[in-house]
Amino acid sequence: FDAVSSKVTPAVLNENPELSLKLEEKNKTRKKFGLPPLNPEEFVVLQAQIHAMESEQDEIQSVAKQAIVAEREEMQRQQQLKSESSGLLQSFISGIFEDTCQSNFDCNRPEVCCDFRFKKVCCSSGDTRRNIE
Repeated sequence: FDAVSSKVTPAVLNENPELSLKLEEKNKTRKKFGLPPLNPEEFVVLQAQIHAMESEQDEIQSVAKQAIVAEREEMQRQQQLKSESSGLLQSFISGIFEDTCQSNFDCNRPEVCCDFRFKKVCCSSGDTRRNIE
């Protein structure tokens, strides 16, 4: 910051009226708190420090945002894999416990709808054994 303060001249403040206004506002605020006013060199060094801290914070925030985005993507990927794996299990279980009939009219004759409490299937007169002839 010494290199910055050595380049500060009153001409810099004259060329940049926005900078001189900020210096005046800063000195008014310092006066309210009983602090001595800043000279132009100190002000420019202070502004350089503030700018360095802001850019450092911006960098930290961008890294944090990237980490959050990566974490969300990973969570979505895991949820998708979990839903796919549970989808296969779910389809297998639903296939086992899925009813094939609701009433006798859903079955081909001579079969009837047999209720096994966990599943209803078509069977021949209550007997699930089939005679192969």
